[in-house]
Amino acid sequence: MKNTNTLSAQEVVAHLRRALRAEITITAEERSAPYKGETSYKVGDWRIGVFYYEGRLDYCDRVSAPNGRAGGYADWADSNGDGNPVSLLSTEEALALEQIFNLAH
Repeated sequence: MKNTNTLSAQEVVAHLRRALRAEITITAEERSAPYKGETSYKVGDWRIGVFYYEGRLDYCDRVSAPNGRAGGYADWADSNGDGNPVSLLSTEEALALEQIFNLAH
């Protein structure tokens, strides 16, 4: 039985696409090191932690919504092929999101 408190990768992708369409704002919360490690953003009213590898957006590590629902890397890895939200974006979407995240700093 699926935990209904877990945000699916598809739900996170839909939220990220809202940011790509400028329907919601993105602000940086913290960054471990420039272009390396995990960085946290506020995307609309959600908190999203992404991981950078060699200066590139690699994967989404964790997400929490204000209603208490959350999801993380392990949840999406075990989701029967749903995959990580970043990998579900098109190449163009991922590059555009990376640019928006970089501008948020």
